[in-house]
Amino acid sequence: MVYATEVQRIIGAGRLSRKEDVFVLRGMRVLKEHRGRGIGKAILDALVSEAGNHICYCIPYSYLRDFFSARGFNEIEPQEAPNFLCSRFWDYRARGLDVMLMRRVPKV
Repeated sequence: MVYATEVQRIIGAGRLSRKEDVFVLRGMRVLKEHRGRGIGKAILDALVSEAGNHICYCIPYSYLRDFFSARGFNEIEPQEAPNFLCSRFWDYRARGLDVMLMRRVPKV
């Protein structure tokens, strides 16, 4: 897990998990009043660095497309993701969340 603090208060966090031999970026958040200050970028950069040369997936809100694209993630079709992520994606959509599936393939 990577997080940012200000006066002993967590203002942003994100984590990288591994399931079925796949890296997944999960639960990335920055408090609304602290957005636009580069905190999310720093957290995402640290998580991407932690993933190293491994393929990494995420299911961000659609409005974050450019944010994740700028760090090497590309939108993919659900059938291109592992089954457990595809299921999670459709569950989020069924709950009315405007999300998309993205994958980062490191440059070799």
